[in-house]
Amino acid sequence: MKKYKLLLALSLIVVILISSCYKDKEELLYATSTTGDCSNPSIQKGVKFTAVAAIIQSNCVSCHNTGGTSPNLSTSCQIVDKWDRINVRCVQNKDMPTSGPLSVANQNAITDWVNAGHLYTN
Repeated sequence: MKKYKLLLALSLIVVILISSCYKDKEELLYATSTTGDCSNPSIQKGVKFTAVAAIIQSNCVSCHNTGGTSPNLSTSCQIVDKWDRINVRCVQNKDMPTSGPLSVANQNAITDWVNAGHLYTN
């Protein structure tokens, strides 16, 4: 009888644990999917992302485009996907663009976006 009650209690715990998670939002649990929003035109671009996209367009896309130098940064999703490389090369190492480092204001805009979560909606 004790084994039956123990088995029943364990089964109940498993059911509670499984059912308590089904309503969790995956994007909140697993923040690694950062490109989903950028491909949806109905999602509004964030102010910080918009500033970074303008910086990329003005300083990077002439080389980093389809058929050009890797990585391709010509779309919003590609910018969001490559946030870490943009940060390292343009802010930390200051070796991009090849014409010379970005202005401090542009570096700060990238840093602000990265620190805010480097999402399309930031």
